[in-house]
Amino acid sequence: MESDGEDAAPAPPHPCGAGHRASHSLPTSEGGRVCLSCAAALLSSAATAPSHHVAHALVSLSLALADPAFLAPLRAAHPHLLAGPLAEALAGAAARRDAALAAQACDLAADLAAAVGAPAASELVARLARVLSSGSLVKHLHTVA
Repeated sequence: MESDGEDAAPAPPHPCGAGHRASHSLPTSEGGRVCLSCAAALLSSAATAPSHHVAHALVSLSLALADPAFLAPLRAAHPHLLAGPLAEALAGAAARRDAALAAQACDLAADLAAAVGAPAASELVARLARVLSSGSLVKHLHTVA
């Protein structure tokens, strides 16, 4: 029986252009995909990567968190994956004394914690607390809600 394509199952995810696992490439309702491994790598290198690249990754993730097509698989399979990289992004922003980037990282962390819920949110808050308590953000105090 031939199909007109309207009821065809969506194509299985493929690895991203960098070759990361297909399961880390989460869909968006706009038809795109966000590779969590690529985002995590960029956030983890916030101290050395160009600030505008890190800022773009933070904005992209913030927008994706508002998308149910992205959020559902994130909650189901990868709620812990961005905790470490977000803490590293905050530390990297502090190392460069980039208050705007630190604020973006904190905002995304708060949104992510609210979106994924416990226990992943607890891990995220604990990691951020370690960065905040390290004293590296003395001149850049931000509230993590």
